[in-house]
Amino acid sequence: MDFSKLKHRITLQKPVNMALNSINEQTPIYEDITTIWACVEPLTGREYEENQKLQEETSYRITIRYRIDVTANMRILFEGRKFFIQSVLNIGEDKREMQIMAYEKVAE
Repeated sequence: MDFSKLKHRITLQKPVNMALNSINEQTPIYEDITTIWACVEPLTGREYEENQKLQEETSYRITIRYRIDVTANMRILFEGRKFFIQSVLNIGEDKREMQIMAYEKVAE
């Protein structure tokens, strides 16, 4: 991995508690873990209808240096946007770099 490509600053967050939202659904409350360098690349986008609203969702590949504490229940903040992690891959199984597959969902 060419670590000079890690030019974006992201914040890793983990869920620490649950709270009720405006429609009485349980939603997680997140806490910042750390801010690190990453490479954020958009992959695909799609639109779908959810609860009679048009939703837009974009998939991303986020590359970071290897960290043992990154899991799929975390989320990422990048430039004021929220990315939800789908999977975490240890590239080459050599504990040097990780690829995080994540998505951003935006309501229209």
